[in-house]
Amino acid sequence: MSNLFAGKIGQKEEVRSLNAYLDSLQIKIFEIQCALLDGGKVATVQLVKDRFLGIEEKPVMILDVFREHNDQMLALVGKDYSITTFNRYEAARGNVMKFLLHKLKVKDLPIERLDYGFISHYAIYLKVTRHISHNTAMRYLK
Repeated sequence: MSNLFAGKIGQKEEVRSLNAYLDSLQIKIFEIQCALLDGGKVATVQLVKDRFLGIEEKPVMILDVFREHNDQMLALVGKDYSITTFNRYEAARGNVMKFLLHKLKVKDLPIERLDYGFISHYAIYLKVTRHISHNTAMRYLK
């Protein structure tokens, strides 16, 4: 007997085994979707597929975000921004890079690790180690 509505056919052992395997795949995909949604992510087909295949997603890194932002600002120099503004963004990126090496002894950090503690330590670093005034340090933090 077949169950066309459920997408399952036949009674033979090999068919039952195949159906059980397909059920297990469906459950695994559902679990991946739930885990992604619980983690606050959008469960795209590509992300579910990657998780299913065991392909780790590359974390978004702080300096990569800075680099992308600064590249966009450089493209807007002469249109919306001056070269001085761009140089300030580059200085901010350089200060973050130096802070990561000085305080955390790493070259970069996943952006998800950016929290209040990171910002507080960065502000202190700017003022104490880099000798930047309070107002300037606050501009770097914006």
